[in-house]
Amino acid sequence: MTMMTSLPRVTDVSQAILWGLPSVAVLGLGRVGTVAAACLAGAGHRVHAVDPDPARVTTLNAGRSPVDEAGLYPLIEGSLRGNRLVASTSVADAVANSDLSLISLDLDASPDGTPDLEPLMALADAIGLGLRLRDDYHVVVMRTCVPPGTTLKMLIPRIEAVSGLSLGTDFGAAFVPAFQRPGFGVVDFNAPPKTVIGAIDSRSRNLVMRVFASAERTPTLTSIAVAEMIKHVDVVWHIPGTDDADPWMIMDGPVAADRLPERAGPGILPVLHPPEVDVTTAGYRRVQVADEDLPLLAAALAANQELEALRVAQLAMAWRPRRVGILGLPLNLGATACDSPVLTLIAELREAGVDVAVHTGDGGAIVPYAALATTLHHRSTAQRTLAFTLPRMVRPTAEEVVDASDVIVIAADCDAFRFAAAQEFEKPVIEALSLDVTGPSVPTALSRAAA
Repeated sequence: MTMMTSLPRVTDVSQAILWGLPSVAVLGLGRVGTVAAACLAGAGHRVHAVDPDPARVTTLNAGRSPVDEAGLYPLIEGSLRGNRLVASTSVADAVANSDLSLISLDLDASPDGTPDLEPLMALADAIGLGLRLRDDYHVVVMRTCVPPGTTLKMLIPRIEAVSGLSLGTDFGAAFVPAFQRPGFGVVDFNAPPKTVIGAIDSRSRNLVMRVFASAERTPTLTSIAVAEMIKHVDVVWHIPGTDDADPWMIMDGPVAADRLPERAGPGILPVLHPPEVDVTTAGYRRVQVADEDLPLLAAALAANQELEALRVAQLAMAWRPRRVGILGLPLNLGATACDSPVLTLIAELREAGVDVAVHTGDGGAIVPYAALATTLHHRSTAQRTLAFTLPRMVRPTAEEVVDASDVIVIAADCDAFRFAAAQEFEKPVIEALSLDVTGPSVPTALSRAAA
């Protein structure tokens, strides 16, 4: 059942002045959407926020934030009290009663690493229905990070088909990427490192500039396609230099690593992996560009995996374990397997004095220590030592690893590993699938014959 919440009426002259600002429909109450809704309403815009999750809608209408971001509470509370903010689950109602829509969806990844665009297409249908109810120009603004070309080649044609309207004549479009760090969303929204506006026409551009006027006086003005690519390039560029102070998405929101033992109890803790590198490289693979032709992107992905291995080690050590169990380690002779970031994780734990137990996914595996020695000869002393100490860490079953360890790390996408970890429900479990260089299957270890 659709939740309907009417926008409040203007009751005095001061509100009428505020109502002169463009009204905004914020579509999606994830991190980017909630920050935009709160900041724009706080700046005086009338904001109608929408999310398909009734719990998020109820939370926002009750004066609380559906995401954990510093500085949101006073903005939300003040905007609700000033009748400038309301939330519902009706996209069509929000679009029909707003001058501009901001699409801020959180898209999941498909099995091939590309974003799942089905929710975006469903949203396009709802936007089209809302545009049917309008008789003036409305601008649809993308904030969601999508592969370049998505806005004009997929989103807009779908909206046109449902609404029966034409882009540039009946409604406008723009792409305005969000450059926000988790935990610093309000700060970065109000003082972004840059503002990029890609618009289809001057009417769209002028309306967008009125909405984002408080962010920056001299934005970069460009086309939608270029704005989409700028967002991708920006994220890919920053991945290798991810700040260690960035919060982790743990259980109920972002939590600084040094606060994990107090805030996060036992359970599976996902390690975030920014998807833009995978999405970008997957796009190139679809047009048959080989990995060796993308050295910078390949290096960015490798560097990011190494950083995440160090973060997983930091996270595991926050519980002060005597032994950490790792489920999933590729040990075939392929170069990518021997360069697995899981080896970095093991070396970091051992260097800190933590014992490690490992299950590779093949109970009959013989660790190819000669191949490891060749691969790791240029690494740190701790990693070179693994060529000789790793065989003693390997256990034949996942159950043995779980039973003997204080903290469990799942480093491969395998339901059997999750089942084994779930049997010791009181132990912390870290799901670090971004360290799996072999893909979704269980890592295959070197056979005795091959050894």
